[in-house]
Amino acid sequence: MPIAVRPDPASDYNLVTDAWKYLLGEDLHYGYFERTDIPLDAATKALTQLLITNAELTPGMSVLDVGCGTGNPALTLACEHNCSVLGISTSEVGVERASTRAAEAGMSHLIRFQVRDGTDTGLDASLFDRGWVMESSHLMPRKDRLLKECARAACREVGLCFVI
Repeated sequence: MPIAVRPDPASDYNLVTDAWKYLLGEDLHYGYFERTDIPLDAATKALTQLLITNAELTPGMSVLDVGCGTGNPALTLACEHNCSVLGISTSEVGVERASTRAAEAGMSHLIRFQVRDGTDTGLDASLFDRGWVMESSHLMPRKDRLLKECARAACREVGLCFVI
């Protein structure tokens, strides 16, 4: 009997990022549909806004965006909420696209993107005010490591450390 092999998320996203853009638009995540007639782009923005509200962000906060995709939520966090963001992903293609988008938007002073693993970032402890994990945790088989790493890297203050 063949052994089932879990696909590597980085390899998968390196191959399918362009296709997902055609299906989902600029956001590589699903949406929050309050009604059935809401268009996908409005629903994806609604989900991002719902998470922003629950994160209790204030201007000047720093956010670690784990599984940043092509950077759309990070751009929203920086442009609309004046937060600095480090977006990380294991997908080189996603990080490249996100970095290009941040530069084109003139936001490279607030947003950076790097290839890193959300379960072992290699970042110093307590660098961030918030950890942001938006629809990427399903790709990480060890959720316990993800949560421990986010708590370690993104817990400057007691309270909201995770937005998942």
